[in-house]
Amino acid sequence: MASKYTLQFTHQAYDDLDALMEYMTIEQANPQAAKHFMDHLEEILADLRSFPGSGAAVENEFLPGIEVRKQVIGKYVLYYLPDAKGKTIYILRIVYGSRNLEEILRQIDI
Repeated sequence: MASKYTLQFTHQAYDDLDALMEYMTIEQANPQAAKHFMDHLEEILADLRSFPGSGAAVENEFLPGIEVRKQVIGKYVLYYLPDAKGKTIYILRIVYGSRNLEEILRQIDI
């Protein structure tokens, strides 16, 4: 089995996750959906720690030469950056898949 990577969330990814949980639990009044999402997110993050290259590569003209990858979690997209040298996976964003993803990629700050 591949060696385990550590996870590091950016401030923006934490803000994304916080807003997403607030939306599901308060605005939608659906804490069960929030729990289901978190369970699915935890599974994906565990997989990424062992297989950081498993997500689809993202073509990002705004970050040339940077290996941003993505995983789909239901209706949401998790963007991350695997760092093989530092054995770290940087969680960059967690966004609703129907948003302007090109603009999201433009705003990623590494």
